[in-house]
Amino acid sequence: MAAAQKGAAGVEAARSFLTIEVPSAARTEGLTVKRDGVAVPESLWGASVPVDPASYKIEVSAPGRLARSSTVTVGPKGAAVVH
Repeated sequence: MAAAQKGAAGVEAARSFLTIEVPSAARTEGLTVKRDGVAVPESLWGASVPVDPASYKIEVSAPGRLARSSTVTVGPKGAAVVH
């Protein structure tokens, strides 16, 4: 059991994570957040999500508001990026 936990801890330390923060002041009816063209569920806003090391396009849009996009790069081996 201890060996399995140690192995799992090593894998977790090597994973990369991306957190997409959506401030409460920015949350509005119809707000959509996408990562590489795929909608990110509201339940994952602010959550640290494991991802592969890569560059990701983050898009935010809402009715009556100017759509915005940016690219964030997540590095390897335990990188944690908050965007």
